[in-house]
Amino acid sequence: MLVNETTFKEGLTENINVQSLTGSNRELTNQSGSESGVKVETPKPLSEDETKSLRQTANLKKREYEATDERVYINSIRNGQGTSSEQDVDTPTSLMVERVSLPDEIGKRFDAHGITKGDQLMSLIHLLNNGIDTSRPFHSMPLRDKKIEDDSYTASGSAGPYDTGGFIILGSPVKSGQDSSMSSGGIKGVLVNREWNGAIPRLKEAYPNVRFIRADEMQVELGKWVNEVDKEELGEK
Repeated sequence: MLVNETTFKEGLTENINVQSLTGSNRELTNQSGSESGVKVETPKPLSEDETKSLRQTANLKKREYEATDERVYINSIRNGQGTSSEQDVDTPTSLMVERVSLPDEIGKRFDAHGITKGDQLMSLIHLLNNGIDTSRPFHSMPLRDKKIEDDSYTASGSAGPYDTGGFIILGSPVKSGQDSSMSSGGIKGVLVNREWNGAIPRLKEAYPNVRFIRADEMQVELGKWVNEVDKEELGEK
């Protein structure tokens, strides 16, 4: 089944300043630092002005990176390579490039859903604030499973979670015998496309219990996350 694209809904701006009480930050407000022995970070909600600034910066970066990609591709054609194998050293790779390169042993461990339509930042904020609405259909699939994607592409002409937008939301790495869906386990990570890299520090402050991972660090960081979960399951430190 193909992933549904998450779209912007009117009125989401009203939810921006209550994120410390809902969705992905609800766990933090329910914890006690003295009980757990761990310092609990207080979420710092994003203001409307901040989201506007982050969106403007991302739009500029997107155009810059797309122009560079086009230049690199044209140069490769002129040089007789026929492909865009060259990569500008100052241009990060995209979600699409990194996801397709992700090994199945990592990709299969994550339930994923791509955000591609409308105001993508506000759609992400809405999901992180409020969680997934289980009363409505929410379609997700493994972040990377080559066999499933090849079979799906043959049948329908497309496959995999949408990776051309700004974000892909993730559940925790699947443990043995565990329900793998985000609908039951919640949103625990966000893969961030290159134009939004500058927003990551502020998003981490707003949602300190969610992992925000750059596209070009996907394989390394997800591999570490999987190892952490596997060690925890085995009772290792």
